[in-house]
Amino acid sequence: MKACFTILGNINYLAVLTATFITMILGALWFSPILFGEKWMKMMGFTEEQLKEDGSAKEMIISVFTSFVEAIVLASLIIMTGADTFFQGLHLGLMIGIGIIAMVNLSNAMFNRVPIKLWLIGSGYRLVYFMINGALLAIWK
Repeated sequence: MKACFTILGNINYLAVLTATFITMILGALWFSPILFGEKWMKMMGFTEEQLKEDGSAKEMIISVFTSFVEAIVLASLIIMTGADTFFQGLHLGLMIGIGIIAMVNLSNAMFNRVPIKLWLIGSGYRLVYFMINGALLAIWK
């Protein structure tokens, strides 16, 4: 296995920034009225007015930061596994999305009494962006 600093030095940070941007664009679409925004708001007990009043600068900054870190970790795993094709990256994103992200979220959802549909919306979003970003980062090293 390659040393951490060797891996971090081999990451294409333009690809990581692009993956971060894709995650944010997908989130804007995913949580919009076009896809799941209205259902998500209803299950969370939010209204459009509340979301507009509360503002979301802090949440957006944290979301961009976490998406950036996730993309760095995914790029590192792609380097470590040697994934270098679209489908290998897609598969790695699928495995992380289902095997780690969705399962951690499911366990938390059950203990926090979160409706399964709400879990599906949140975990589905993460699964899709991990797959997209896995494919992107595998082919754009």
